[in-house]
Amino acid sequence: METIEIRDSTRCDNFWTVILGTILVIGVGLAMSDRTMPGLGTFLILCSSLIGSPFIYRLANKRPRILIDPDGITDMTSEVGRIGWGDIYSIKIVRLNNGPNICVGLRDPEKYHRNIFVLKRGLSQVENIFGTGDMTLNCMGVDRSPVEIANLISEYQDNFFLRRCER
Repeated sequence: METIEIRDSTRCDNFWTVILGTILVIGVGLAMSDRTMPGLGTFLILCSSLIGSPFIYRLANKRPRILIDPDGITDMTSEVGRIGWGDIYSIKIVRLNNGPNICVGLRDPEKYHRNIFVLKRGLSQVENIFGTGDMTLNCMGVDRSPVEIANLISEYQDNFFLRRCER
């Protein structure tokens, strides 16, 4: 089985609306800062830059967000690193913060949590209290659906255990 790369998606209409809106507001801000209202123009430039920068970053970022390979799954947005298939005992799709997430149950969460920043570790423990799992993969704005990703995870995990049994 080959490595599957799941990347940020740029197909969403809202994505392009925000990018074009950001460029438009920056243009209006530049025009205003030159002539009539320099303070308001500068404010518009700063606000639209802050709102649009994550979307512009997604446009420029060529790195995959999630890697699925025969040895495990890697969330490139966290400090956890690769999680081996043998360490995962459950996956489920949930909706958190209005976005789809895949919650992963780990056999030994501390093995992975010790690499995470203390604040994120605490947040992960709070999420676990609400039944989300030991780690969540944010699937909002990626090029595959959460169901496809969950199916890939299940398929690769099953293949891992089949290979292990053959040995």
